This record gives sequence, C-alpha cells and structure tokens, in this order.
Amino acid sequence: MSGSPPAVTGATPAAGWRSLGRAWEVWLGVGLAAAVAATFLGGLLLELENRTIDLRFKSRGALPLARDIVLVVVDDPDLEKLGTWPWPREQHARLARRLKEAGARVVGYDIYFNEPSRYNGPDDTQDDDAFAKAIAETGNVLLPVVFERKQVWDNDLMDTVDRPVAERPIAELRQVAAGEGFIDMEFQKMNPDGVLRYVLLQNSSEGETFFPFGLQLAAKFLGQPIATGPAGVRLGGRVLPTYGLPQWGGGEPVRGFQINYANQTGFFEEVPYFNVLVGSFPAGLFQGKAVMVGTRSKGTSEDRKFCPFGVLAGMEVHAHLFQTIVSGRTFARLGPAWFALALLVLAGVVAAVLALWTGWMGNLAVLAVFVAWVVGADLAFRREVVLEVVPVLILLPVQWALTRLIQQFVTLRQRNRDLALLNADLQRKNRELSILNEISKAIVFMDNLVKTLDAILRRAVEVLGAERGALLMLDERYENLVEEAVVVGPEGKAEVPAALKDMAARVVEQGSSLLISEVGKDETYAAMARAAEPVRSVICLPLMVHQTPIGVMTILNKQAGTFDADDLKLADIMANQAAIVIEQARLYNLATIDGLTGLIVHRHFQSKIEEEFRRAKRYDKPLSIIMTDIDHFKKFNDTWGHQTGDLVLREVAKCVRMSIRDTDVAARYGGEEFAVILPETDVEGAAQFAERLRQKVESAVCQGPKGPLSVTISLGVSSVPHNSVETTQEMIKAADEALYAAKHSGRNRFQVAPPAEKKE
Repeated sequence: MSGSPPAVTGATPAAGWRSLGRAWEVWLGVGLAAAVAATFLGGLLLELENRTIDLRFKSRGALPLARDIVLVVVDDPDLEKLGTWPWPREQHARLARRLKEAGARVVGYDIYFNEPSRYNGPDDTQDDDAFAKAIAETGNVLLPVVFERKQVWDNDLMDTVDRPVAERPIAELRQVAAGEGFIDMEFQKMNPDGVLRYVLLQNSSEGETFFPFGLQLAAKFLGQPIATGPAGVRLGGRVLPTYGLPQWGGGEPVRGFQINYANQTGFFEEVPYFNVLVGSFPAGLFQGKAVMVGTRSKGTSEDRKFCPFGVLAGMEVHAHLFQTIVSGRTFARLGPAWFALALLVLAGVVAAVLALWTGWMGNLAVLAVFVAWVVGADLAFRREVVLEVVPVLILLPVQWALTRLIQQFVTLRQRNRDLALLNADLQRKNRELSILNEISKAIVFMDNLVKTLDAILRRAVEVLGAERGALLMLDERYENLVEEAVVVGPEGKAEVPAALKDMAARVVEQGSSLLISEVGKDETYAAMARAAEPVRSVICLPLMVHQTPIGVMTILNKQAGTFDADDLKLADIMANQAAIVIEQARLYNLATIDGLTGLIVHRHFQSKIEEEFRRAKRYDKPLSIIMTDIDHFKKFNDTWGHQTGDLVLREVAKCVRMSIRDTDVAARYGGEEFAVILPETDVEGAAQFAERLRQKVESAVCQGPKGPLSVTISLGVSSVPHNSVETTQEMIKAADEALYAAKHSGRNRFQVAPPAEKKE
C-alpha cells in the first residue's frame, strides 16, 4: 500500500471558477445589486441620474448649428414698433403670407389662438376670417394645442372627473390649418425637478390623439406621416425611442422621449417678427426650412423652461425637439428592467473578480471597471447612448468595501482556528523539534554542497533506523534528475537503481511524498523487492523550495519493521531542512555570481583581489590582473538593442571563462568591463594570456539579428612586482590606465602598465 500526507496547494483556475457558484462574494454582490436595482426601479435614483445627464450635456458641449429651422421671435423692440400685445390676427396673416413667399416649407405658430379675436370688438369676425384665409392660402401652417385639467362629465362613471382637456384653436382656424400640436410640457411625473428633459409623444382628449408641436413640425417638414401602434409613435418608417421613467413609490413607468438639446439659448437662427413683416431679412433665409413663430418678450408671456444648458424660451424647447427628430440624433437607452438585469450581471462579474483576486489586483480591476463605466458613459453620450451612472456609482464602492471587510473577517476567523490547531499540536511538535535539533547538528553550511548533503543523508538514515538512502538532485534548469547522486549504504556510495530513479521522477512530477510500507505488495514497484539488493520498505520525498521541487530524498529499508506515517512525518522534516541548506547555497551563488555572464560580481571581486594581493605580498609571489573592455559596446546597444548587447556580453564572458585556469578569478567589473585575477603569474605570462584572450574574442562568432557580429576587446595589464604598487586600488588603477591607453592606441589590443619607479 502507498500513501502520502495531505498537501496544501493553491486552487487551480478551473477549480476557482467552479467554486464561484458557492462563493459568498457572488451572493453578496447579487444581493446588493438587487437592492440597488429595486431602488432604481422604484424611481428613487431618477433625480440623481437626471443630474448626471445634465453634466454629460455640458461635458459634451454644443452640437453643430441647426440649418433646418428658423425662429421668428416676438421681442420687446417688436412691441414698441407694432403696439401692445395681443396683436391683430390680420398681422399674423400678413406674416404667414410673407413666409410662404420666402419659401418656408412649414410654419408653426407657438401662439395661443383658442379664443376668438376681440381686437375690433366682441362681435367682429373679420380679424379671424383674415387669418383663416391666410392659413388656407399658405397651406402649411401648424397651430398649438394646450392641455388643461378640468372637471368633465364621464358617461361611464356617471360623474364628473378631473381630466386633461385639449384647448384647441378656434374652429375657423383649425379647419384650415395643416395640423395641431400640443405645446405644454409634463413636469410632475417626467420632470419633477423642473428641468425639462423628457416630453410625451402623444396625449389624448375626447377620443382624439395629439402629438407634440415639435414632432408635428418635424413630420410636416420631412413629409412623413405620424402613426401610433404597439411599438409606440412612428414617424415614417422609424419608431421614435422612448424611455420608461421609473416612478417613485412604484406604479407604471411613464414613457418619455428625451430631447437632445444642442446648446443654450440663441442656438437657432432668429429673426425679429417686425423684420419679417416688412421683408427685412436675407434672401433665401427661409427657403425650404421650417419656421417657428413665438414670443420671448416679457410683455407677451413668461414662457420660460429650465433645460440642461440653462433657461430657454418655450419655443426654443420645441425647436430642440424638432431638431432632435429631424437630425436623427435620438438617444438610445436600455429600459429599466433590462438595466436592472445588466446591473446584476455586472455585480456578478465584480464579485468573481473580488473572490478570485483578493489582493491589489482585484482592487485595481474593480477600480478599472468603475472608471471605465464613468468615462464610457460620458463617451457613449456623445454617440447618443445613455448609460445609467448613479446605480453603478452606488453599487461598486459599496460592494467592494463590504466584500473586502467580510473577507478580512473571514481571514481573521480562519487564522484564529489555525492558531487553535497549532496550539493543540505543540506537544506532538516538541518531539519532532528535538529530533530536528539533533539533525541540525549534522548540518554545517560549507562551500562543498555535496559534503553537506552527505551529512544530512547519513543523519536521516541513522535517525530513521534505515539501511541506506539516496539524494537525487535536479539539474540547474530543474528539468532532469542528475545522474550523480549522493548515495549512502552499508558499504558507502553505490549506484542508484533504475526503478528508484523512476520512483523519484514520479515524486518530482507529483510534488508529493510517497510511502510504500511493503514494496513487495505494491503492483508498481514489486520488482524492487526481488532485486539483488531488495527494497522492502521505502520513503520518497521531494525537496521543495518555494513550492518548486529541486531534488528527491529516498530512505530505504527500515532495520526494524517497515516505515509508517510517523516515519514519513519525520522524514518530511529532514527533507525540508535539506531544502533549506540547498536554498542557502543558491542564495550564496546569487549573491556572488552575475546572472547574465556567469562571472563573479564586482563586490566579490574586491574581496578576492584583496585576498590574493595579501598572499602575493606575504609569500613574495607574482600577481597580475587584467582589465578588459568591449570595444564600441555602446554601438551594439544603440544599433541592435539591449538584447543584442546582452548576447555580446555573454559571448565575451564565455571566452573569458574558457581561457582562465582553475586558480584564476574572472569577474564582471561593471557594464561591459571585465577583470581577471591571475595568481602567481608574472607580467610576461599575463601579457601572453591577454593576447590569447584578445584573439579568442576576435575569432568568436556572435550571431546578431542580421548575421554575425564582429566583437573585439581592449585589455590593460598590471602586475606585481613589475608595477611598484602598495594597494589593490593602485594595482587596479594601473591596469585601468593601461586599458584606456590600449583604447586610445586603436583598440583590439592589450597594453601593459609601465613600471613605476619605486618610492625612496
């Protein structure tokens, strides 16, 4: 039978995704989203959302100037010239004829005509007749309708009820008009804060359907009919999009059409009423355009409306509605129910991110979603797409804060549980620690790693009462088990059986320990029990450093009985200790060896040169050093890039390593500069070495991005006693000066530092 202790490993991505369905983070996110969605659907967030839409209007700025409509405005100078308001309707008739002559395609009067004219007396109808005649002759005049709430009799209820009633133009005028459109705006349900953003596209009175004044003007201008159906109001072949505005306290949403305001007041072309009446306007101004006639003078009406850009005259609001429809720049917007569903999906995605990434990456991802939504909403608005912002601004920060707070609480609770388990396990650990202390006595950090590993293995075999053991290490790339392994047995070192190598490879691959108490009963390894050196019981453990296997420790044949779970735990401790020693050796290597070139680093070089210099002085032996620099190395980096520069550095370092003796020391001194210490080598020997190294580098093949690269080096040589120096700094300086002399002499050569006169 075989077994292994439970291992603590990180969840795989697939397992992480599968566990999301059970993650409390997801349910919390969905619950919060449902609460925000309910608040949104209840209309509580509509006012805040409308204010963000106003900000988006201002962020977007003005649209291109409208060319399809001209406003004829009654202002204070007109009242001074034409008299007090109201004017005779015969004057409006003259204006209609003037606009017809100027080529206006359609004319809309944003002026009430719901009562007979009294200009020439209560019984005089000539004024209305004159205006009606002009309307009939013009054939393209629209008149306004106003809805007022009145007490009317309901035949079905047999009682009076409060209903909106259409106040229409007088019969003489509406019979000859091209159409009617209502000019009053709904505020209580659609625009409760008084800022006019949405309008009704239809209203009914006494069984008749009416459409907004701006829509009627657009329909006549485009020559397209208005129709109603299940999908809403259609203009020609397109459905005008409406948005179901959620109502506070519940109730059926009110569907409104959102006006795409183009700018603040004064956006449209305007002409004073008097100027049109007397023909004082540019030729072609009205040709083929829609014309809206209305008042803006304080002496006529106080028809002022608040909009996202500020205060507008009522006729300007109708003009913006007209321009929104004619230009086709109508807003697209998800319905409240669809957005609520999208909010649930967004919360689920954010919850998954917070559950899978509990650190700063998750926080950064949520922040990115938050910023992307806000910025995206602003950019989408410029493309006539309205994204809800307020629900997301509420949901994401609250969801992030609550999730992280609960995660911290869960983590703290788990840590408390772990501490309780650890405290309960202390007595069992005491025995293991005492044994570990015994094992630690056999472990002394030394330069010879093989000797250290041999000491560890011998102590492990001794403590576990085993017959023999083996340590197999992975190569430096951590891919293959090294053939040369530390093996301890009754007769010292021996060969590692092939079957044992297979077992070790399996343990490395799985990353977990293997215990086979009775090998003869194991189907996979039963043959090992019948070998020349039979294996009766075995423990095989991976040596792990930061969750990465670096080798395998195998303990064979317990002298008294077979290995059990307690032996496996103890062996795990020994394996961990061995891994620590190996990690120390690796760290020592990292601290002293340059990763790019494989040569020792500058700091280690300084300690080595000091050591060799003292030895040379003490025993009166020669010592030489060589400083070398790659010629034109900066050009390699500038021309081919730093990767090619690194390639050149590695190739030169390779030449240096292949040229030195075991007793020599080679270092990467800094950048593209190398140094070589030659113990017991006089100046002649150093010069010969320098020339050999120069030739070796010159003949080396260094493949660049577009073919072989020509690489040369310059070298400087200093030596004692050739150079009378008293310190290593002076010796290095002499070699460095010789190096620069070689460079100034043409490069690709070596230069020996000239002997200096001895100081008296």
